Formats: sequence, structure tokens, C-alpha cells
Amino acid sequence: MSVREDWTFPYTVEQVYKAANERLLHHQERLAYWEQEREDVRANIESGGISIKEFEVTGGKRLDAQIEPTLLKRLNEAQEKITKHQAQVISYDQWAIALSGRPGDDQLWLDHEDILYFGPIST
Repeated sequence: MSVREDWTFPYTVEQVYKAANERLLHHQERLAYWEQEREDVRANIESGGISIKEFEVTGGKRLDAQIEPTLLKRLNEAQEKITKHQAQVISYDQWAIALSGRPGDDQLWLDHEDILYFGPIST
């Protein structure tokens, strides 16, 4: 076992708060982008991304509707990204709220996983 797993690094509440807000802003921007992308794809599907085929069957006709596969794939991707970024927005917002109530010069000890979570933390 490596001793690196036990290492911690000192940061101030202010530094971690700024990092949390930067991550929050990033995920808010990405969320807005993917919400717009989803709406654009939906509009594209509704305006012509659906093909309807008619088939003769015993006793009449059957209609099959198909969504263009690339549009359906992009719509699903957008929805997955929206779900991911919504969760991240909630998480970083909660951290920002929690940290905002503490004195900025208080010291926090972060381990490797904490630093990866909050992203680059300016010193």
C-alpha cells in the first residue's frame, strides 16, 4: 500500500469555495448547452426527422414510423448529459452553500480524491 493514499494537502475555505463555484458554473453552462441541444434535436425530429412507411396487410394497411437513427442517438445523448450535469450542479451548489458559511481563512485538509472532485484549486 502506498503512503500517497494518506497524504492530505492544506487549502483555505476560500480556495475550495472558489473552486466549487468554478465547477458549479462549468456544469451550469454545460447543462444549458445540452438542454438547448435537446430542444434543437427535438425540433429537427418534429420537422422532418420522422419517416412514415405504409405497408399493405391483409384487411388494410399498416403504418410504421421511424426516427432518423442519428437524431435519436443525439437526443438520447443530450438527455444523458442533462441528467449528469443536473446532478453535478446540485452537488457543487450544495458545497458552495456549505462553504460560504465558514470563515474564508479556515483551513481544510483535502486528499487526492477531494482535489480531483473540486478540480484545479488556485493557491
